[in-house]
Amino acid sequence: MPSKTQGNRNKVTMSDIARSTGYSVNTVSHALNGIDDVRESTKKLILSTAKKLGYIPNSAAISMRNGKTMAVAAIIPDITGLYFPIMVKLLENRLRALGYDLIIMNTSENPDQELQCVTSALSKNVDGVIICPSMHNCDALDLMERHGVPFVLMGRYFRDRSYESVVADDFRSGYLLTDHMIGLGHTKIAYIGASTHVSSSAERLEGYRAALSAHGIVPDDRLVRICMTPEDITAAAVEIAERRLDCTSVFGFCDMFCWHIASILAGHGIRIPDGISMGGVDDLLSHIIFPFDLTSVDCPKEQMADCVIKSLFSRIGGDGAKSIRHIIEPTLVVRTSVKSLPGQLHGSLL
Repeated sequence: MPSKTQGNRNKVTMSDIARSTGYSVNTVSHALNGIDDVRESTKKLILSTAKKLGYIPNSAAISMRNGKTMAVAAIIPDITGLYFPIMVKLLENRLRALGYDLIIMNTSENPDQELQCVTSALSKNVDGVIICPSMHNCDALDLMERHGVPFVLMGRYFRDRSYESVVADDFRSGYLLTDHMIGLGHTKIAYIGASTHVSSSAERLEGYRAALSAHGIVPDDRLVRICMTPEDITAAAVEIAERRLDCTSVFGFCDMFCWHIASILAGHGIRIPDGISMGGVDDLLSHIIFPFDLTSVDCPKEQMADCVIKSLFSRIGGDGAKSIRHIIEPTLVVRTSVKSLPGQLHGSLL
């Protein structure tokens, strides 16, 4: 009979398995933990009995024995978006194959909440942390450094700090998409971006401006909108719809920005690409059903997940003393959302 525990749940213990098999608790423990001093036939009986009774190992007890929790925390801005759930799933698949659990925490881009998440992860004694930082400050990252917890930044980095990070070449992403639009005849390209205190946003904007300059087009800040909230994105979309933002094409900071903008434009009877052209970053269309055929820059997510896990476990193993910024090269995925303007073709420089 399984032992009674708090809440009247029946929790199977090693003592229950010992009673069912007739072996000592010590023998059962050795068999369940793979210690070689147990005869193979005995081990098979104990393991089959444990499975039959529904025995679940106590991870806290295992952690106390080997000094590892076999858990990694992923601290991200927002799980309700579309990009981060894709990345979290890729990370979780890789961690599961290594026998690790993934604990997911959201910061909502709030530095205080970010610090709370890191503090919670430390209290759980996770073996490592993957974090996409809010970048308002370094308090949470410095806390992990002081506690000696291995961590890797994903998707963002600090130019003036030497944390281990895995990022896309966001300057290249901005350049690729802008160059493509210019090549199809667009010279009035609106950039609808996120806060430039975030490295990915700042570098995509730099790439956008560099591509314009490379084609001899003077960057016009009147075509740039920096959006801090969803309401800001809506306001920018309304400007485009009402032609107060004079452009023929829209560069959205990410595919979700494009989806948001396109939905507002649709309410004004403007369709993509007939009414206006549009492109984004993240290539969500390769993973989900998207409402239109969006041209997008992809930073290979499988490659990024592989690099994040490799970097983290290098640090967990004590081999990552020197912090490195790993850069994943993006690629342009051309679809139909950027139309060619007749008589205006400039040709791509790439």
